[in-house]
Amino acid sequence: MKRECVNVLLIDDDADDYLITESLLADVKNPRLYFKVDWCSDYHEAIQAFHKDSYDVYLMDYHMGRYNGLDILKEALALGVQKPIIMLTGLGDVEIDTKAIQAGAADYLVKGQFSEDLLERSIRHAMERSQMQRALKESEERYALAAKGANDGLWDWKLSTDEIYFSSRWKAMLGFAELELENKLETWLSRIHPDDINWVQDALDRHLKGESNQLEIEYRMLAQDGQYRRMLARGLAVRNASGTAYRMTGWQTDLSTRVASYDALTSLPNRSLFFERLNRAVERKKWEDQFSYAVFFLDLDSFKMVNDSLGHAMGDALLLEVSARLEHSLRASDSFIRFKHESLSSSTVARFGGDEFAILLEGIHDHEAACKVAERIQQSLSQPFYLEGQQLFTSASIGIAIGQEKYHCVEDILRDSDIAMYSAKANGKARHAVFDAGMHGRIKVRLALETDLRSALAKQELKLYYQPIVELESSKLVGFEALIRWQHPEKGLISPDAFIPIAEETGLIIPIGLWVIEEAASQLKTWHAKHPHSKDLSVSVNLSSKQLAKHQLFDDIVNILSRTGLDPKFLNFEVTESTMLEHADIAKSTLEQVRSLGCRVKIDDFGTGYSSLSRLHSMPLDVLKIDRSFVMNFLDGSENAGIVETIIRLAQTLKLEVVAEGIETHDQLLRLRALGCRLGQGYLFASPKEVKLIEQLLSSDSFAMQVFSKV
Repeated sequence: MKRECVNVLLIDDDADDYLITESLLADVKNPRLYFKVDWCSDYHEAIQAFHKDSYDVYLMDYHMGRYNGLDILKEALALGVQKPIIMLTGLGDVEIDTKAIQAGAADYLVKGQFSEDLLERSIRHAMERSQMQRALKESEERYALAAKGANDGLWDWKLSTDEIYFSSRWKAMLGFAELELENKLETWLSRIHPDDINWVQDALDRHLKGESNQLEIEYRMLAQDGQYRRMLARGLAVRNASGTAYRMTGWQTDLSTRVASYDALTSLPNRSLFFERLNRAVERKKWEDQFSYAVFFLDLDSFKMVNDSLGHAMGDALLLEVSARLEHSLRASDSFIRFKHESLSSSTVARFGGDEFAILLEGIHDHEAACKVAERIQQSLSQPFYLEGQQLFTSASIGIAIGQEKYHCVEDILRDSDIAMYSAKANGKARHAVFDAGMHGRIKVRLALETDLRSALAKQELKLYYQPIVELESSKLVGFEALIRWQHPEKGLISPDAFIPIAEETGLIIPIGLWVIEEAASQLKTWHAKHPHSKDLSVSVNLSSKQLAKHQLFDDIVNILSRTGLDPKFLNFEVTESTMLEHADIAKSTLEQVRSLGCRVKIDDFGTGYSSLSRLHSMPLDVLKIDRSFVMNFLDGSENAGIVETIIRLAQTLKLEVVAEGIETHDQLLRLRALGCRLGQGYLFASPKEVKLIEQLLSSDSFAMQVFSKV
């Protein structure tokens, strides 16, 4: 699929901001769009650009030297600029943000507080709103012309006499010739599905009374062949000076022929059709208090990995299967989505592009009902997919916004469902979240952390700590596990639990992971040279699932070993059991390559995956690491003791080394020795230490081979 170029003009007097913006948009991973950024730095250049209006979207700094961004915005709109303008403001400038929106800005972003994902979404949504607004205006002004051009059925109703005219095309789309249907209102209304007629009549009455700006309604209509066809009617009343409607004109569209409203791959409604249906739900809520609806925004958690590692054909196949499961999860017969007049599809599943889906559910009254639907969807998607002989797993992060009177347009509720989805994803995979007002603040905090993380590597804020690994019988030091920490200049030492998920989600884990490998390898090589008695020590580094799926990982490791000069036999790689299970084929291939260099492979957190024992013998492994959750409690008489013993015996059978994590007491140490576990790490020996403390350990002859005295 060819990607469309979005031309962006940044109006900013700071060259650094241009470089940052260009870099952020270059990092955007959108299968349909890519961004080209131009820059102008002063007021006069901006006005010239607005005269030409040749860009798709404008990003404008509020502070332009002696010029005010709001004044420039107003000048642009006065010149007739049709494309969206997004204002870039300062943190805490709430009054300016509000004035920007009131003046006609499509959106605002706080400088320094947005990621490439947020910037891309803002641009994309602003562009979509600006197309929709122009289309709505044109449709209101040129109903008859649009009807003829769109090959739809024209109708014209004279209200004073109830005379109505149906064009030949209007009749033909139902299968009738010109003279086979009478030009009477009853001809239309009598063929509407019984479950839809009340809703249609209500919509007509409301528009004629002036309670809605236009008629736009979807319903089922009986054709000559006895089948019901889904139709969309649009119309506009013509009123006299007193506001009374005396005529109504519009057209009818056969939705079954509207290919442009459906996604080419999945045949689901596309973004445009979803917006239409959601707009009707938003409008209906304004006049019908009992009507209820909810919007779900879904993003697949690991789709990019499938696309990158297995190819776009496999990605498309997965999207087709996901689409089918989503529709199956939302059967119209389900009681939780029934409502009084089934005038619209009680559920609409739409594909927005890539791995983004949206769902409109009517009849959802509260958070509890919405969460039950989300759980059903996630349960369906959690089952394995079997595609072209391969077993794949995926999950979805789901954001939910419940329709309320406060929503005046589709953009508002979609924004909130998007924020809720982002919040769900921030808390881990396969989660859902219902929007609440506090999410705005939490998302800002997380985005600030993400922004800081993007520069942390370049600013040398990331550090490696090293936890000793010892031989349990002798307490002899045999190596280290390298563990990353973030020394934030303002927030202090940040745990990897707080920033690694962000790195995974944004893709920053790739450069960070390579830095960890090279830093650990270089440090160990230095220790080997500086401390001859430590020449047999090894270092272990962790590989994330995204690193493992990267085709260049093997070449990157080869290059790192070449640059650092470290013997590969001293470099160990740790992969979690869940990653190995989720990406078995990719993991096996990549790790076999790594082992061919002489590096060793460890399976981390072993015992938490449950289903891995039957496949363990086929994986390229050297070491099992028993998860700390089993070690810490295996002396209390629980089943953990049996699990630990089973893992050790299994490893011995498969001729694998065993390392026990989380050893904190002498009793744990003695029991592990008795079971035949040779290696371990934990606070009994040492917590993860900074480089300078490890240097002290290695410089001491008494500590060179023993961390603590023999127990």
